[in-house]
Amino acid sequence: ILVAITLTLLVLADWLLRRNSDQAGEVAAARLPDIKPIKLVEPLCAGGFHVQPEMCYHLGHAWALEDGPSRARVGIDEFAAKLVGEADRIDLPQPGDRLVQGDPAWVLHHGDRHATMLSPVTGEVVAVNPLVSEHKVSLSSAPYTQGWLLSVRVPDFRRDQTNLLHGDLPLKWMELSSAQLRSRLKSGIELSFRDGGNGADGICDMVDEAQWNDVLAGDLAGYQV
Repeated sequence: ILVAITLTLLVLADWLLRRNSDQAGEVAAARLPDIKPIKLVEPLCAGGFHVQPEMCYHLGHAWALEDGPSRARVGIDEFAAKLVGEADRIDLPQPGDRLVQGDPAWVLHHGDRHATMLSPVTGEVVAVNPLVSEHKVSLSSAPYTQGWLLSVRVPDFRRDQTNLLHGDLPLKWMELSSAQLRSRLKSGIELSFRDGGNGADGICDMVDEAQWNDVLAGDLAGYQV
């Protein structure tokens, strides 16, 4: 009888410990991080693509937005979103992973095409946007708001910002990126634009494999093929 009672108590104690551990984990997950919706001004249009004045842009067409002390929100710009089209899959880093500015950070997949994009900042991933990871939001329709990708703990955003485009530079750069893309695709391919100046969605579907690799390597020097 004493053995049976002892075993019962051990099982009960183990269950209580697991329950408390799970509850603590749920509380910690709920508290980390405190992600708020992004509020932005009206976007500007350059070369048929929208640009948000608040963002800082990496030449690989990723953006970073300071989002509190030592914190930044990270995503892709509309140029990259329209180029790839609706992503079938996105390989994202996970909380705790370290990002290095200019190094590969995530991969966008569309059909048999993919683009590996570079991180605009250096820091530790704090959170992944569940709307994106669970395919509940379209990157091509909301790359600057609901379609953000990562929340990153950034030790020195000002240092990272020195290697990013901000102020008046993003508009000039986007105009140049659009012109280069048009020039690259001028042979037999017509870029269509919807009313309102937005670039056509899923540009990668308009090109063959050689042209796709040419676009990644030539027009988007920040991408890795």
